Amino acid sequence: MFAAMVAGCSYPESAPEMDDYDYRARYPLSVESEVIAVTFRGGAGGLMTEQERYALNLIVADYKDRGQAPLTVVLGGSGLNNETLAEDIRSTAVDNGLAKSEVRVGVDPTLAADNVMISFVSHTAVVPECGYWYRESYTEW
Repeated sequence: MFAAMVAGCSYPESAPEMDDYDYRARYPLSVESEVIAVTFRGGAGGLMTEQERYALNLIVADYKDRGQAPLTVVLGGSGLNNETLAEDIRSTAVDNGLAKSEVRVGVDPTLAADNVMISFVSHTAVVPECGYWYRESYTEW
């Protein structure tokens, strides 16, 4: 009886590891951030070309799938040359399902005056490889 009581109080020979009690060590997750950007020049009259409109539809769809923060539309130069293009971009994005508050328009004097840059930030969770799974997890319950 005494031996059983003493054995019940024994500690493992090695010191506890960090991943024994800290979830961050046991499940090491990280986040990678990426800026997705495309530059438009526009066609005659400050409107998008059909190719640019198609590219904008793709970037808006990508934003809806994985974007965080606003979709940013940056006008080059003073911004006065591309107001029509910026409004065309904003209205196309809204027509594709974005709220007006999700589309931000600004000016960058270091960007070429005839360019408009559209960008957004995407965050992706990075998880370690989990090893070989030889059967479905629901069979282990």
